[in-house]
Amino acid sequence: MSIVEAICAMPDTTRFCAFVKDLTDGPFSSGLDPNTNYTVFAPDDQAFAIFGDASSVNITEKDANRMLEFHFYENMYLTYDELACSEKLLSMSGNDTSRTKCDTLDGTDGTDDVTIVKYQNGNGNTKHGSMPKIVTKDVLACNGIIHSINHIMFPVFLKEYKETDMPVEPSTDMPVVDDDDDDVDGEPGTKSPRKTRPVPRDEGRHLQNYKMTAEEKKEEAQLENQLRSLQKKLEKAETKRLEAEKEAEGRLTTAMEEHQEKEARNAKEVVDLAAAAAAASLSTKSDDDDLTPSPVNDEPGTKSATRKRQSVALQHLQNYKMTAEEHDSIIII
Repeated sequence: MSIVEAICAMPDTTRFCAFVKDLTDGPFSSGLDPNTNYTVFAPDDQAFAIFGDASSVNITEKDANRMLEFHFYENMYLTYDELACSEKLLSMSGNDTSRTKCDTLDGTDGTDDVTIVKYQNGNGNTKHGSMPKIVTKDVLACNGIIHSINHIMFPVFLKEYKETDMPVEPSTDMPVVDDDDDDVDGEPGTKSPRKTRPVPRDEGRHLQNYKMTAEEKKEEAQLENQLRSLQKKLEKAETKRLEAEKEAEGRLTTAMEEHQEKEARNAKEVVDLAAAAAAASLSTKSDDDDLTPSPVNDEPGTKSATRKRQSVALQHLQNYKMTAEEHDSIIII
C-alpha cells in the first residue's frame, strides 16, 4: 500500500489521515509521488485532541499545509534505529527542520545497555514545552516508513500562526531544554547544528543508493562474511600449494643425489675391472715371454724386464676408452 494508505490503515491516526486527505494545496493536491520514498512522523489521535483542528485554531490553509509538510521527509527512508540522536532533518516544506532527541528509560544518558526513547522535535515544540515522542515505529509502506508520535510537530513558535492561545499540553516524558533551535544559523553567538543532507527530489527513484534498508544491511553483512570465508580458504590452499612445491623440490634433489652416487659407483667398478683386466693380461704376457728365448737379458729383476711389463700395462690401459659419464664420475670421486 502507498504511504497515505498505510497512514489511514493505522488504528490511531484517523485524524491525521483525514488531515492529509482534506488538504489540497501543495504536493498533496495531486497525491504523493509513488516513486519517491518518505519518512513520516504521524501524530496520533491523542495529539489532535490536544491541539484541535485547523478551523478551531484559525490558521490558514497555507499554514496548515506547512504544518502537514513538516511531518513528511522526502527522499529519506529512516528506520527507528537509523534516527540519529541530535540529528537535524530537512522536512518536505524545504525550509523547516526537526531534530531527533533521545533519552533513556532509566534517565542515564550514554548507557548502551538500556532502551533509548526518541522524540522528533520542532522549534515550536521546544518553545511550547511539548515533546513529540515516537510511540509506534517502523510501519512500512511501499514507498516509505511511518513512525507515530503523541504530539503534533510545530516548525515554528505558535505565535507565527497568529494564534497565541492554542491549547498545547506540555509533555512530561522528558525535561524540556531550550536548545536554541530558533536561532538563525551563522548569527553571532549561535551555533550551526549538523543537518542531514536532503536528497534532491529528482533522485527519489534512486533512494536505494542513498539509504539501505535493514534487510539490505543484513545481506551486506552476510556477503562480507562469505567473502572473508573464501579468503581464508584461498589462504589455506596457497599454503598447501607452497608446501607441496617444497616437498617436490626436496624429492627431486634427493633423487638427483642418489643418481649421481649410482653413476659414480658404476664408473668406479668399470675402472676397477679395467685395472684387473690389465693386470691379468700383463701376468699372462709375462709367462709367455718367459718361454720365448730372447737375446736380451730379461731375467726377473732386470731393468729390461721391468720396462717390458710397464709397456704391456700401458698398452692395455690405452686400449680401454672411458665414456664421458665415467670420466665425470671419476672426477667427482
